[in-house]
Amino acid sequence: MGWTRHYHSYTFIDPLDGACFGPKSTGAIDGMHSQMRGSFFMDDSKVALCQLLRRSGDRLVYVYDLGDSWRHVLTLEGVVEPGTEVEGRALRGVALLGGEVNCPPEDSRGCDGMGAYHSLLAKGTRFSCPEACGARNWAPHGVRNAFDFDLATHQRRLAEAVESKKSHDSTSMEICTVNIAPIL
Repeated sequence: MGWTRHYHSYTFIDPLDGACFGPKSTGAIDGMHSQMRGSFFMDDSKVALCQLLRRSGDRLVYVYDLGDSWRHVLTLEGVVEPGTEVEGRALRGVALLGGEVNCPPEDSRGCDGMGAYHSLLAKGTRFSCPEACGARNWAPHGVRNAFDFDLATHQRRLAEAVESKKSHDSTSMEICTVNIAPIL
């Protein structure tokens, strides 16, 4: 999604019953907010997304940075067998098929920071905010504005994340396509 990996904590929320899951303990800089998750909390090392998103239309709310509370809605679009061709390529494992806008700059104080992210978006494709350009998730990738989205770069970042030692091994027999939309 473009966030800095393992920098802030996160949680997933089932919008139907309010159940939450995420890391049981975290060394992230916003770890002190993890107590605010609620009483129905599951350790994410024991629960996989594919156990919660099972049928087309199933949804979860992904909250990144528990201090700023960036919220995204994940909606399962479909489940296909490995090797199924989508847009001319056989899917295996996790794949990023498209995208349009970069996630907000790290440490931008939620929707109220940096003039509010929706305000940055409203200023158009040519607007560049120096504070945003220096954010730890934008600067290393040369992101100049929210619309400066490079699909190949995000695909490479996803592949690196999935291949890293921090990702747990998954032998799922299904591949899901998920639509992720920020809540602005």
